[in-house]
Amino acid sequence: LPEFLRNALAGPPHFSIATAQGVLVPSRLPSGGQGERYRLGDSGLVAQVKVAVDPAHRVAVQSITLVNEGHAPSPPIHDLSTLSLTLQGGPHVRPELHWIHGGLTHHIYPPLAYRENTASFGARSSQGRGWGHALASGPDGRSSNQDLPILQVQWVDEHGSSGFWAALEWSGTWTLGLERLDRAAWRFHGGPQVNGLVLDPGEALVLPDSHLGLFAGGVEEGGNSARRYI
Repeated sequence: LPEFLRNALAGPPHFSIATAQGVLVPSRLPSGGQGERYRLGDSGLVAQVKVAVDPAHRVAVQSITLVNEGHAPSPPIHDLSTLSLTLQGGPHVRPELHWIHGGLTHHIYPPLAYRENTASFGARSSQGRGWGHALASGPDGRSSNQDLPILQVQWVDEHGSSGFWAALEWSGTWTLGLERLDRAAWRFHGGPQVNGLVLDPGEALVLPDSHLGLFAGGVEEGGNSARRYI
């Protein structure tokens, strides 16, 4: 693994759930043979997390079920990142994002449907926290109308190019993106869109699996990695 991914994957959990007041800090519970379990703040919510690995394709799949084990409704959830990774990089790192438009229909030619897109953030940018780019399903609620729900992150530094792609098992309305935390760190995040989601006591919600594929090389190698796995 390249160093930036080795550090990002070293310390779970790799998800983030937040209310309007901020992130619900996870604390590990005894697993009981059901994968990893995390209590989320004092909300009564518990995240049950399982990770499966496909070594042949260099892919990891993270599955999360949210359960309200408390005696009161959960606080409204406004951010549900089923995959969240903190990526460390020095001053010479140049992250790039690659994605493909969805099945757009326009009155122009050539159409934008399935067109490749790239966003590059530069090695010496003075931009601060929050700078980045995010994809999201279109306002019509259709999963693949605006963009396809798969995003490739290419990490370019003095050692060359490598990266990962990420996608959701089922997408519904979704978001995938990369944001800068400070001059040396970025956060990748992705998951279904929610707006004040509440779980009543005893309710459980199975979230879409997050697929993470690793590759060495450039955008072509990343695309081939996802194609072979799919």
